[in-house]
Amino acid sequence: MGFLIADKNKVGWRFESGTYANPTGASLVWPGLIQDSTPDDNPNTVQHRYAGAGTRDVSLHTDGPLDHAGVYSFYPQNWKFLQFVAGSIGTANGSVHTFVATNSCDGNNYTSGEKCPFISFSLEDGQQCNPATGQNFIRTYNGCMVNSMTVSTSQGEPLTAEINYMAKEMIQSSGATTPMTADNTTIPYLWSHSKLNIPNGTIYDTLKSWTWSWNNNIEAPHYCNGSREVSQPYPLNRDHTFEAVFDATAEKAKILYEQYFIGGSEFNAMLDVIKSGSEFLNVAMSGCKLTAMTAPTGKEGINEQTITIVPKTVHPVAVDEVVYIGF
Repeated sequence: MGFLIADKNKVGWRFESGTYANPTGASLVWPGLIQDSTPDDNPNTVQHRYAGAGTRDVSLHTDGPLDHAGVYSFYPQNWKFLQFVAGSIGTANGSVHTFVATNSCDGNNYTSGEKCPFISFSLEDGQQCNPATGQNFIRTYNGCMVNSMTVSTSQGEPLTAEINYMAKEMIQSSGATTPMTADNTTIPYLWSHSKLNIPNGTIYDTLKSWTWSWNNNIEAPHYCNGSREVSQPYPLNRDHTFEAVFDATAEKAKILYEQYFIGGSEFNAMLDVIKSGSEFLNVAMSGCKLTAMTAPTGKEGINEQTITIVPKTVHPVAVDEVVYIGF
């Protein structure tokens, strides 16, 4: 008997181009330092009961729509995955990568189709046997689109990205996993690399933790077309939120509460995540409203404040020497 051992696990993705759900490239792209991957396959089996069956038990099973989704979390070493979150990328090569949030029917530069497909990828989740004798448990998800993303960190921790995706199809196999080159030298982005500006230029230097969320609200239709699979997922309205926890300071507590929360002033904000002068991410948040704020009065220590920011639009730009498209 061969166990499926965690240190043999492999998760990676391939870019899709040409047509939707068509992965390209012979090797997987290293996604970052994967912490967990949980695919979610649901055949939506329906149990039927009906008059005349003569039993209190289920009399018939039928197959419902076939849904494939999942979530994986990792410590980012670069920001390649943001192109799938935003829907496209403005600058693919060189050091500056501008992620462009697409709207309905914008389509993308790499996948054609009259349904204007959102930018997509193929994900391989591989569990390997020891010894590997055709007993591997490999699931490949084609036509993946990012439903939602969160990036978060707290004091002393690496940044953690979590990607929720929906896919068109799953192919299971027991053979060899697709080759992938591990990046064991690039450090992940850490809490100490991040700074929050409210508004841009005013740094909140007692920031304890933060969570940046982007939700594409992907819809997965099952048309009457002779197939149980999803036809092609598509995004609905887009939602952005940014949550932050601070040690309270007198001057900034007043501004946050009086001007932005109760006063309702709109503002711009900037999240800077700077590993070095040549490796960083800027997340510009425009048209922000502070929609929630808690400032409890405790009995010891420094008071703590928690805020929720809802931007109208978000514009991420990454700078590094990594090629994001055409690997």
